[in-house]
Amino acid sequence: MISLVPVDVGKPTVKLAKTPILEGTCTWENPVYETVKLVKETKTGRIREKFYYVVVSTEKDALKAECEQLKSSLKCKNEAAASVPVQKETENLRSPLENIKQELQREKQLNKKLKSNLQKTEDSNSEFVLAMRDLSKKLDQKNTEISRLSTKIKDFYSGSEALAVSPRTTMNGNEGSKAPEDLDSKHGNADETEKLKLKIEQLYSEIEVHKKEKAEIQMDLERLTLDYGILETENNDIYSKLEHNEKENMEIQQNYTGSLAIEKQLKLRIASLEAENKRQALQYSESLNMIDELEFQVESLQKELENQTQAFEGDLEAVAEAKNMQEQRAIRAEEALRKTRWSSANAAERLQEEFRQVSAEMTLKIEESDKLAQKAVAEADDLHQKNEVLEELLQKAEEELQTTRNQYDIILGEYQQQKEKVSRDESEQMKTTTEESVSLQRWKLEKDDLERQLASVRKEAEKIMQDNVSMKSQMDQKKTKEENLHLEVKKLRIKNNEVKNHLLELEVEKEDLKKEMSKLRNVLRKKEQEQEKAALQNSATSQMKEKNLKYNTKQVGSNMTTTRIAAGLTEQLEQETAPAQDRNSLVFQGRQNKGKNIKGAEMRVLENLPLQKSGQPGGDFDVSNLLSEVASLKERNGSMEEELKEMHERYSEISLKFAEVEGERQQLVMSLRNLKSGKKN
Repeated sequence: MISLVPVDVGKPTVKLAKTPILEGTCTWENPVYETVKLVKETKTGRIREKFYYVVVSTEKDALKAECEQLKSSLKCKNEAAASVPVQKETENLRSPLENIKQELQREKQLNKKLKSNLQKTEDSNSEFVLAMRDLSKKLDQKNTEISRLSTKIKDFYSGSEALAVSPRTTMNGNEGSKAPEDLDSKHGNADETEKLKLKIEQLYSEIEVHKKEKAEIQMDLERLTLDYGILETENNDIYSKLEHNEKENMEIQQNYTGSLAIEKQLKLRIASLEAENKRQALQYSESLNMIDELEFQVESLQKELENQTQAFEGDLEAVAEAKNMQEQRAIRAEEALRKTRWSSANAAERLQEEFRQVSAEMTLKIEESDKLAQKAVAEADDLHQKNEVLEELLQKAEEELQTTRNQYDIILGEYQQQKEKVSRDESEQMKTTTEESVSLQRWKLEKDDLERQLASVRKEAEKIMQDNVSMKSQMDQKKTKEENLHLEVKKLRIKNNEVKNHLLELEVEKEDLKKEMSKLRNVLRKKEQEQEKAALQNSATSQMKEKNLKYNTKQVGSNMTTTRIAAGLTEQLEQETAPAQDRNSLVFQGRQNKGKNIKGAEMRVLENLPLQKSGQPGGDFDVSNLLSEVASLKERNGSMEEELKEMHERYSEISLKFAEVEGERQQLVMSLRNLKSGKKN
C-alpha cells in the first residue's frame, strides 16, 4: 500500500488500495491524482516549497508470527497464570507509550519553534534584501554625486587656469594703457579665487565625508554579506534539521499509530483477561468448595476401603484355609484314584488269567464233547432247538447292543463336546470352595456306586463264565466282539490322550494368563504410586496449580477407587483362578477316571451280556441297570452343562468388569499426563 504524506500536514492525504506483490512488482488499475497548491510570498515574491513523503507499507510477516506466538503461548499457558504476566506486559508497554507521546509532543513543539524561526529568518532575509537594495541605491546616488562633483572640480580647475592665462596676455599687450583697469580686475579676480578656493575646500570636505560614508557603507555591506552567509548556513542547517525532524516525526507518528493499535488490542486483551480473572475467581471459589467436598468423600472412601480391605483380608484367609483343605482333599482323592486304578488293573489281570483258564478248560471240554458227540446225538436236537432260541436271544441282544452302542456313541459324542467346551472355557471357570467340596463329595459317591456296580458286574461275569463254558460258537462270537471292543477302547484311549494334551495346553494358557494378570497388577500398582505422588505434589503447589487440579480431582478420585477396585479384582481373579485350575484339573482327572471305570464296566457288561442271556434269564435286569446308569450319566452331563454355563456367565461378567477397569486405567493415565504437562507449563 502506498500513501502520500505532506510534511506540513503530517498525515496521509491519499492512499492507494492494497495489491499483491507479483514477482517484485505491484500494479494499480485506478491511479489517484493529488493537486498541489503553491503559495507565493507577497514581500519577497518567492514561492514556498512544499515537501511530500511517499510511504510504501507492506504486511509484515513478523506481526503474524508474533500473533501466532502469542496465540500459542496463550494456549499453552494456563488461563489463570496468564493474567499476571499480561498485566506486567501492558504496564511495561504503557510506560514506553507515554514516553513516545511525550517525545511526540516535544518534537511537535520543536517543529513549531523551528517553523517560527524559519518564518522570522525569511522575514529578516527579506528585510535585509530590501535594506541592501536601499543601500545600493544610496551608493549609486553617492557615486553619481561624487562623479558630478569631480567633474565640477575639474571644470573649475580648467576655468581658473584659463582666467590666469588671459589676464597675463592682456597685461603684456596693454601695460601702459590699461593699468588702472588691471588693478580693479585683479582685485575682483582675487575675490573670486578666494571664493572658489573656499568652495573647493568645501567640496573636498564633502568628498572626504562621502568617502568616509562610502567606506562605512562598504564595511556595512561586508558585514551584512558575512551576516547573510552566516544566516544562509544557519538557514540550511535549520532546513536540514527541520527535514530530519519531520522524518523523525513521520516515523514517530507511524510508530505511534502502530502503538495505538497495539494499545487498543492490549486494552481489549486486558478487559477480556479481567473478565476471565473474575470468572476464574468464581470458578476457583467453586473449585475450593468442590475440593472440600471431594476431600470429605475421599476420606469416607478411604475408610470404606480400609473396612473392605480388612473384610477382604478375612475372606482371603478363609479362602486360603479352604484352599488348603481342598488341596488336602484333592491329594486324598488322587491317592484313592491311584489305589482304585491299581486295584482295577489287578482285577483286569486276574480276569485275563481266569479267562485263559476258562478258555483252556473250554478246549478240554470241547475235546471231551467231541469224544462224547456220538453219545450226545439225541441231545443234539435239543441243543439245536436251544441254539435256535439262543440265536434269537443273541439277535435280540445284538440289537439291544447296537442300540446301547448308538446311545453310548451319542453319550460319548456329548461327553466329548462337553470336554471340548470345558477345555475352551476352562480359563473362564470360577467356582466357590463350597461348590468344589460338594462336587468332590458327589464324585466320591459316584465312585463308590461305580465300584459297587463293578463288584456286582464281576460277580455276574464269574457266574456267566461258569455257566457258559460249553458254548464254542458263542466263544467265537465273543472273541470277535472283544476284538471290536478292544478297537473301540483303543480309539477311546487315543481320544482321551488328545483330551489330556488339550488340557495341558489349556493349563499352559492359564499360566500365561496368570503372568499377564500379575503384570497388569504391577502396572496398576505403579500407576497408583505415581498418582499418589502427583496428588502429594499438587497439594504442595501454589494456588495457580490448584486451579488446574479442580478439573481433575473428580477424575482422580474416581480413578483411585477404580484402580484399587481393579487391583482387588485382579487379586480376586488370581486367587479364584488358582483354586479353579486345581479344581478343574481334579474334576477332569476324576471325570477321566470315572469315564474309564464306566467304560471298563460297560465293556465287561457288554462282553458278558450274551453269556448271561444264554445261561441265565436275569440278563434283562442287568440291561435295565445299564440303561438306568446311562440315564443317570445323561442327567449328570446335563447338570455339568448347566454348571459350565453358569461359570461362563460369571467369567463374562468378570471380563466386562476387567474391561471397565482397563478403560478407567487409561483415563487415569491420560489425566496424569495432563497433570504432568500442566506442571511443565
